[in-house]
Amino acid sequence: MVATLADHAELRDEQSVFCAPTTGERRITARAFSFGCAPDAMAHVSAFALPRTAAEVDCSGAGVVRGRPGFDAAAAVAGASADVAVSRAGGGGCQDGHFELTLTLVPLN
Repeated sequence: MVATLADHAELRDEQSVFCAPTTGERRITARAFSFGCAPDAMAHVSAFALPRTAAEVDCSGAGVVRGRPGFDAAAAVAGASADVAVSRAGGGGCQDGHFELTLTLVPLN
């Protein structure tokens, strides 16, 4: 999952794992992204499902990424994107921003 917001570095979650079965609807919920000193703005969020080998992902339990396999959106077999409003919290001129959304991944050709 990749989140971008103007004037901030790109944020990535490369640890979310979908394990078999791979048929049917696939959903991913983003809750942990946060931006320090966030402006009132929209964030663009994209999620991708990439094929991984058993050496890269352990699906025996909740699903764990082993090591840091490379990320290439062009290799994705499913994906989704959406824009979401950033909510701000805290006092003063620098307020932390966060968002929450659910994306439904669709097969990519």
